[in-house]
Amino acid sequence: MDETKENDVKVPRVLYVCGGNQGRSVLCHYITLLHHAPCHHVMSAGLYADQVDPWPDKQAVIILGKHAPCNSILSHTPTQLTPEVIESVNPDYILLATRSQECAVNALLAQMKPCRKLTVMRVLEFIKLTSPDAVMDRISSGADGLDLRENVSLSQQEYHAYATQLEQILVPALKANKIISPTATPVLES
Repeated sequence: MDETKENDVKVPRVLYVCGGNQGRSVLCHYITLLHHAPCHHVMSAGLYADQVDPWPDKQAVIILGKHAPCNSILSHTPTQLTPEVIESVNPDYILLATRSQECAVNALLAQMKPCRKLTVMRVLEFIKLTSPDAVMDRISSGADGLDLRENVSLSQQEYHAYATQLEQILVPALKANKIISPTATPVLES
């Protein structure tokens, strides 16, 4: 991918990663797209996507599928994270769901020896950089509270609450890092 500029400002590229590329990374990916990030600037993949059922989480389809820009979620196929995917996306940020996934991606990057520095961190760490007081009670887990809680198998109501809270705290971080427009407003609440 070549370096694309929007209004003469470089728009950072983001690669969201989770285990199977069916739940958490897909949700972050489509929340970012809902807020008009250029499609070629955001992608998601999974460390074990080649080992999962090729259909995204059904609640993601129900909740995100209601919003016009996300109709493509119906045709989402899990993408296996490989060196080739990383090279083709050429991300500025690789945002992960959990600490263990962060370790796995850092090991992969060490083998690849990318030609430039990438920011690799968990999604909730990324959010905490710009919103240290962000409320994450419905979506966090892990020893330090900065892992994204698993969202597969939630009821529709639980998933909607999870997605709404994630959107409310992810959007300001995306704005602060110039990944989406500073005028973007929440979509999932409605």
